[in-house]
Amino acid sequence: MRLHILRCGRIRVSETVPYGNRIDLGNTRRQLFAPERDRVELPVFCYLIEHPRGPVLVDTGWCRAISPAGVFDARAVGQVLPAHLAAFYRPMLPAGEAICEQLAAFGLRPEDLNCVVLTHLDPDHVAGLRDLRGGGRFVLLAADAAFSPRNWREEITPGFGFGRDWQLRSLRWLREMEQDPGCAGILCSHDPDVSPGTIEF
Repeated sequence: MRLHILRCGRIRVSETVPYGNRIDLGNTRRQLFAPERDRVELPVFCYLIEHPRGPVLVDTGWCRAISPAGVFDARAVGQVLPAHLAAFYRPMLPAGEAICEQLAAFGLRPEDLNCVVLTHLDPDHVAGLRDLRGGGRFVLLAADAAFSPRNWREEITPGFGFGRDWQLRSLRWLREMEQDPGCAGILCSHDPDVSPGTIEF
């Protein structure tokens, strides 16, 4: 097997994001409203694994829609992310770094991927997924976005989080995904109705 490290965009965040050493309201304000001089540029990495049974992609980076010209574009970002996340990340995706562009450089199409694994649901890890959806079968690992299907079916938000409106948007997205004919299942990390087993898709 071989693992290819792919840079799928950049973020320009407050230096307190990687090295803030604490979580508090002051740090959160600095992260959102940091001037350019107090920001650091960090890569957004994804990983392509050449596996004997087919290529596996881990995370997807930013989607091209977030940075059409390859630079930070506040208007384009605003079409994909809410204002506070746009201010937090200040994302950019230089030419050739979108995941579809990088796959093409390996001679791969999105439908050639055996599997896409998302480590977590932060937008810099999942935004590129919109460029990869090819109508195939998938299983969605929802982690703690919901505790069970009851959350998204009845729009009951979990009792913790950083904004009920955004939690509801996540739950509505999960409900939409559940209706997708290609969805073989949505699994939550703490669902008491799930039993150990195997899902084939």
